[in-house]
Amino acid sequence: DGLVRARSEVFGVLRRFFRWTMAVEGGDDGKEETWEDLFGDGSVLKQLVRAAPAEETSDTPKRGDRVTVHYKGTLSESGTQFDASRDRGKPFEFNVGSGVIAGWSEAVPTMRRGEIAKFRIAAAKAYGEKGQPPTIPANASLDFEIELLKFTDREDITGDGSVMKKVLKEGNRWQRPNKHCDVKIDARICPDGQWVSGWWPSSKRFHDMTFGSGGGSGGGGSGGDDGTASVSVTLPSKLRVAIETMKADETADVQLHGVTDTSYEVFVHSWVENEECVPSKPGAVVKRTEEKAPSSEDDWKKPNDTDVVTVKGEIRRASAPPTDPPLYTFGDTGATWRLDEHEGFAVVAGVDKDDKDGKDDDGPSASSSSSEQQQEKQVPTKKIPLCDGLEAGLKKMKVGEKALIHIRDDFGYQDHQVARLPADCDMPPVTKVPLEALVELVKVEEGKPYWEMTGDEKLAACEEKKAMGNAHFARGDYERAIRRYAKAIDTGNSMYDVPEELQPKIKASTKASKLNRAACHLKHGDYAAAKADCTDILNDEPSNLKALFRRAKALSALDDWPLAKADLRLILERDPNNVDAKRALNDVAAKEKQHKSKLKGLYAGRRLFSKKDDRPRDAALPEAEPLQFPTGEPPLDDAVEPTTTVNPPEAPDDDDDDDGAK
Repeated sequence: DGLVRARSEVFGVLRRFFRWTMAVEGGDDGKEETWEDLFGDGSVLKQLVRAAPAEETSDTPKRGDRVTVHYKGTLSESGTQFDASRDRGKPFEFNVGSGVIAGWSEAVPTMRRGEIAKFRIAAAKAYGEKGQPPTIPANASLDFEIELLKFTDREDITGDGSVMKKVLKEGNRWQRPNKHCDVKIDARICPDGQWVSGWWPSSKRFHDMTFGSGGGSGGGGSGGDDGTASVSVTLPSKLRVAIETMKADETADVQLHGVTDTSYEVFVHSWVENEECVPSKPGAVVKRTEEKAPSSEDDWKKPNDTDVVTVKGEIRRASAPPTDPPLYTFGDTGATWRLDEHEGFAVVAGVDKDDKDGKDDDGPSASSSSSEQQQEKQVPTKKIPLCDGLEAGLKKMKVGEKALIHIRDDFGYQDHQVARLPADCDMPPVTKVPLEALVELVKVEEGKPYWEMTGDEKLAACEEKKAMGNAHFARGDYERAIRRYAKAIDTGNSMYDVPEELQPKIKASTKASKLNRAACHLKHGDYAAAKADCTDILNDEPSNLKALFRRAKALSALDDWPLAKADLRLILERDPNNVDAKRALNDVAAKEKQHKSKLKGLYAGRRLFSKKDDRPRDAALPEAEPLQFPTGEPPLDDAVEPTTTVNPPEAPDDDDDDDGAK
């Protein structure tokens, strides 16, 4: 067996040598086969099959050019075909120098448009030792017959030839602007138009933009500084598509076809990214980063609800001229605000530098001592209102970042917000107008994570968040109240490393927050969430009257009347004089009766079964099992007469007592 294998290998080597000799010196039919060794090492051999047309005088492709070819690939040793573009019905496109084997990027640049050539590519410049199983074995040399259909030194940006880009000067790094970016560019109409310069905002991606001369220099132009008259140029919106493929400091020649058939030279200076701060309402609050936050180990952090932020900057009307004073300016020390804890204002406290006596440009007056030349004057604390739009923008910022936040009128100052401001707050001079806030996030004071808290700290945090929720509940701000109660519940659910004597207190506080959150869900119309909160409490404390009552209200709203009545009867078993439970039971019975009447009217006069009933006439119907109710009493179809006593209005729970269903 070993001798047979050795002999087979020897014959294989001789056969490959014979075929290589025939390829270089001529075939066995006596016809000379001409091969050109392109690099003198046998790695890429070329054989001309059909020369390019005589009228074709174009250059050959260069590295980076976009090439379109038809090809057929075979194994050099056996002649077995493994691929062909015509079999797929479309030509193959690639950029010379990328996306293909090395032999192709060296072979195709030797061709002219319309030429057909055959190339023999050694394994080292094909698929090497690994091959491409199962079609291409390891260490296989490959033959390709290639027809060069066309090539261009421009990139087809849109895929339909309408936007073609040629890089004139490579840019820096790898980032490119996206559709959310405002891009600063210089541009001119080729070949010798005057340079214009400006910002192309993301909001105008699909609009033609008019730019004026005045400082653009993208390729050496001066934009009006060389004595030429200032001009304005309107750039088509399709040019923006090419700009979004460019890098910073890149210069490109962009040809637009089908609309203007014009070439533009474009230089990209830089860009700033815009971010939607309220994704559910595009355009409501948009943050434009003016200066990125410095790099640090915490540069990923952004403010969260109840974090205290310190902000510098100003707020002004969006439509106001730059010369108009801002509506509000945050002092040198900045404004502090607890996010999502909206009493409607931020506290601004600062220290101003003021002159004791009069001074002129020559220095202090003679009567002033050195200690009196400049003294610090304490500025009274001011309360400046902050709107929902600014809050949404701050939650998207990092410490040290500077941003311009565009705020739509419905996220700016509102009349109802101003009406709730305290008397000592500086009232906003305008409401329901779009705003711009140029701000820097100076500092964020985060709350301590509950997993790092001691038992006493967890109890204090639960009570604090519950009190915040109660305050929002009293104001009718149920969404914020739900968020505060959720924070209290999350903190209270973690009993890790909590002393046993504190656990009952934390559980009681958590239960009160969960009951209050259920009440908020009812007010907000989220009945399934209210039911879930109450059920969670009743799993631990089945006799909790408040949880039973609120779950009954949720079940009634969900049209689950039998279970709602069952909860209300349990309340009346424990508290027979509970007026609210009687009234609620009366309402549930009325709803159920109304629903039955509606169904009866819907099917009145209709035959539910055919005349020929398939049921056997002598078959007895099974007896219905008696319904079981928690109280052992039959359901009340008639209304329950309410008493004349009326309980006080519903209020959030400050403790864990069970005084009444409310």
